[in-house]
Amino acid sequence: MGEMPDVAGGVEGVPSEEEIERAYADARDVMEARLLLEIFALDTVAARGRPALRELGLDLLGGLHEVSTSEQAMALGREFHTGLVRAAGNPVVADLHAALWDRTRYVAASSTSGPGHPENDVAEHTAIAEAMSRGRGGEARELLHRHVVATLRRIGIADEFALPRPADL
Repeated sequence: MGEMPDVAGGVEGVPSEEEIERAYADARDVMEARLLLEIFALDTVAARGRPALRELGLDLLGGLHEVSTSEQAMALGREFHTGLVRAAGNPVVADLHAALWDRTRYVAASSTSGPGHPENDVAEHTAIAEAMSRGRGGEARELLHRHVVATLRRIGIADEFALPRPADL
């Protein structure tokens, strides 16, 4: 792993360096678990048909806007990913996802704190939502996978997951 970014100043309630180090040590595993839940949600909506997928994509696009700070990108990212998972209609999955998101808040803070990173994060969310709005579930899955990998790359953790590449739907 590369040098760990200093996120204590940008995230409220960071109690210790040890907790941050633990979060980074778990980052890959937790992000993989989040990705699985988000792919489940995307597939669940896609299984309802292209109109449902298009509607979700348009809804998610409607919540996206330009950002200039890490804090704005983090808030927008949480809304985006939470909206995607809630659309599946499974409250247990939504609760699990929320718990995993809380465990990755330091990762989110540092992955959006570098120059251009907040804008890149929003651009990745926009591409995912646009693919959904066109009814392209397979493309959205691939873009979601790339987004999670990009998040981890921005903080110097891993290049690829052990998960299989998303298949085209």
